[in-house]
Amino acid sequence: MQKPLITALTTLLLASCATTPTPQATQTARPDSIITIPTTTATSNATLEQQYGGTIALRTHTFAIIANPTRQPLTVQGGKQHSIEKNKDLVSIEPDAKSENVWSSGRAYAWNDSFSQGLPDNVQSWAQIGLQYAEQNSYNGAGQVIAVIDSGIDTSHPIFANRLTSPVSWFDFSENDTVPQEEGTLGQGAYGHGTFVSGIVTQIAPQAKIMPIRVLNSDGIGDILDVASAIVWATDNGATVINLSLGTANNSDALTLAIAYANSRKVVIAAAAGNSNKDGLDFPAQQFKDSKFNIAVGSVSKTDSKSKFSSYGESMGIMAPGENVQSVLPGNHVAILNGTSMSTPVVAAALALSLGREEKAEETIKLVLNSADNISNIEGNELFEDKLGYGRINIQKLLGGN
Repeated sequence: MQKPLITALTTLLLASCATTPTPQATQTARPDSIITIPTTTATSNATLEQQYGGTIALRTHTFAIIANPTRQPLTVQGGKQHSIEKNKDLVSIEPDAKSENVWSSGRAYAWNDSFSQGLPDNVQSWAQIGLQYAEQNSYNGAGQVIAVIDSGIDTSHPIFANRLTSPVSWFDFSENDTVPQEEGTLGQGAYGHGTFVSGIVTQIAPQAKIMPIRVLNSDGIGDILDVASAIVWATDNGATVINLSLGTANNSDALTLAIAYANSRKVVIAAAAGNSNKDGLDFPAQQFKDSKFNIAVGSVSKTDSKSKFSSYGESMGIMAPGENVQSVLPGNHVAILNGTSMSTPVVAAALALSLGREEKAEETIKLVLNSADNISNIEGNELFEDKLGYGRINIQKLLGGN
């Protein structure tokens, strides 16, 4: 464990919409339960509310989420059962209560106002994945928008200068306003998680724009409805990539249909596998096996061995560096931390690099997987045969290098 230099980071938890979406600000405030119904625009909100009770909380042309439903028919839409699900506090950066607390004691210190001076500890990790090839060949994610759906962002940190989307695309679904600013105190709860994740994105794809969307409170906990709404919001506001360094322990119709909505608009999604060191990933990553648009991300060390905290399983897509990763925290700080929340934005940003080469969204996930380095022969990894995805991401190969 890293010794503190200036500020000790202690006990920070981690990990791992009608046709236009309605922001949470106008929805039923934090419903206890929701039901998600596939539907078309031919069915009105009034009809759905009459059929299921409750009120429409999110509506797209493909599905509706109804808050606090009071009725549930036996079958819906061709016989498929769509269950009423709980909503509050089910999404977090650490959905498994038994997960190792890897967003934990690290070290934080002042930002030196430049990549070269401020983030030197990532040199080995970025060489490991061939990032220098992207830098040397001007693959930088220009023209791409990466939505970071998380605990917010420190909008004033120097690293994000000219790297955020227009504020009209920002939203805070946790507080129901348009300012997704990190809230909390350094060293407590999940404060800084979204900022740290966004800082990794910026290092990998420095010309991509980050769209900050807040769905997690200062403890790193949020609602299913907020995350589903955020995915739809990001899609409708121009995101090309979505980063989900969060998850839930259970499958969710709301998240499934929100992700399908994003995919229908050619948006690709990277989601954290989780930090429970278990066979089986957090949702929605667990659902991403063989997906054309989505990818589950686990963590490896600088020597390509599976991180001791990283979950694994047959749904895993790819591994990326997630140990001792250096990024930024609010208040002009830099830190070194661990987790699949750290490896996921590496992959999300790599997706943006690939899309920036005018690759089609349908091909991007396939390219990332097929260009990965096989790490099955690394000591210790043989214990996880066929459960570490296609291997560790290789950005150089992804972008056409040898």
